Amino acid sequence: MSDPSALIVKYQYIIKIIINKFISTGSINPSDREEFIQIVNERLLLSVEKIKKQYKGISLLKTYFSTIIRNICLEEINKRKRYNFVELEKSNDLKLSENTEYDDLNNEFDRLSKILDMYRSKTSKLVLCLKLIYRLPVTMKDFTNYSIKFNTDEINEFINIVNPPEIVPEFKLFQLLTPYINKCDNQNNQPDAIRRWVKRKIDEIIELMNGNPPRASYDKDSLQILVEKYYMKNIKQNVQIK
Repeated sequence: MSDPSALIVKYQYIIKIIINKFISTGSINPSDREEFIQIVNERLLLSVEKIKKQYKGISLLKTYFSTIIRNICLEEINKRKRYNFVELEKSNDLKLSENTEYDDLNNEFDRLSKILDMYRSKTSKLVLCLKLIYRLPVTMKDFTNYSIKFNTDEINEFINIVNPPEIVPEFKLFQLLTPYINKCDNQNNQPDAIRRWVKRKIDEIIELMNGNPPRASYDKDSLQILVEKYYMKNIKQNVQIK
């Protein structure tokens, strides 16, 4: 009750034991261990006041915390599997041939757009990260759609760094991007955590684009090509409208 942060530090070994159990059953990828530890810690810290009010001392505090930690893990696991393939297939029952014609490409654009919209509150963040990692031009709107916590000068300064002709190395890109994302999301992630988040979302998009049962055979390279064409098409349309 007096120092919940110290208690969370003390219970790190419980967090690791529970996450390792999920890993042993295949529910969590071993490469996501550190990310899950960070997610659990963040959720615990954000839930401190709620935990104080709800804990009645009926069970051991260690047992109570273990249940909370397990539930956080289950929520995160389920969240990563929340995408409904059936709804997506019903809304866009398409076939992708090797010789994709103009209409088929527009259908693929439509499917990609629907998938991005499924991320709801995270869509703008994901779009910004995709554009940056694929070295596509970013605009002021990409940033303001995500968050308005930065002023125009700060955003322009960032855009001027990531939009020059020379390619910014990926590790440098995430070093630049992480402080911005942390401020927008009120978090304290490391660049590698942001990088893993983006890579995981790319894997999810590939899975959804391919469908279940499979209706296409996208991989990381072909998805990048599709995303590049999708946003370059939007840029051209905006230019024509102006």
